[in-house]
Amino acid sequence: MAFMGMFLAFMAVVIVVLGISALIVLICFLSSGLIMLGIRKKNKDSGNIKTPWYVITLRVIGCIAALPLIAAFGVVIYVLIASAVDKRTNLPRAVMSYDYEQAESILQNGADPDVRDKYGKTLLICMTNHDSFVSVDDDMRYDCRTSNYWNDEEDIKMMELLLKYGADINAGVTGCGDENNHVYEEGGWHDIYANSDHYCGNTPLIYAVRDRSAELVEFLIDNGADVNQSNACGFTPILMCADMRSDDNDGLEIAAMLMEEGADPKAVTNFHQDIYWLLSRQNTDENSRITALIESAL
Repeated sequence: MAFMGMFLAFMAVVIVVLGISALIVLICFLSSGLIMLGIRKKNKDSGNIKTPWYVITLRVIGCIAALPLIAAFGVVIYVLIASAVDKRTNLPRAVMSYDYEQAESILQNGADPDVRDKYGKTLLICMTNHDSFVSVDDDMRYDCRTSNYWNDEEDIKMMELLLKYGADINAGVTGCGDENNHVYEEGGWHDIYANSDHYCGNTPLIYAVRDRSAELVEFLIDNGADVNQSNACGFTPILMCADMRSDDNDGLEIAAMLMEEGADPKAVTNFHQDIYWLLSRQNTDENSRITALIESAL
């Protein structure tokens, strides 16, 4: 709030300065023009009319006063050009705003479909997690902008485009902190309470499982997502499903889909948690059908 107030105050000062500059320029050049017009009329028969020193002074003052206006004009031109260039070259902007044609044009010109943001997320990860992409260079934030925030159809269309140009469907989140938090420690807090909230290493498929989107899970699997790839804490998609989901909200459908595609129900996390342990710390009544599904596969 304070920053916004300072910004508005700064803009008010800029507008006042530019207004005063414009007024001075107008007065100086209009006055010098009228003065010279009067001199020419008075000396119309004279072939050599000299410009008086005070007219020259007015013009010099006018030129100096015009400098802020020239600078402002230059800034506006720069911003317009930079914006046009950015629109034609900024893949995250195009993808996160669902500008399909512009995104394809940028990819055709060689843009990296696996570009990562400040927090180690690829564009595919941002799309599956409906998360923002924060630029590494300037901290510019690009939010998902679509008519329906949870419109998997639009997400899938954009993800198909990224995959078409070589995006890695199994790339996980990188650069997310102390690796000691990813391993078992005897007597440590996380040997008991560790859960699947830690995002390091999460793949698009893991995020789709977390978000309970059976449609996205199916799409990712059909396009080569590894159903047994774990995150940095050892949570595979099926373990994530066990830890986060109940039988409703697509949980059972997702679990069945993963098992059908070869998910390993015997996998364990880095904290020695197997699928039964993860299911047991949720509401066992709500997970009864997932538990039965797992038991039938063992």
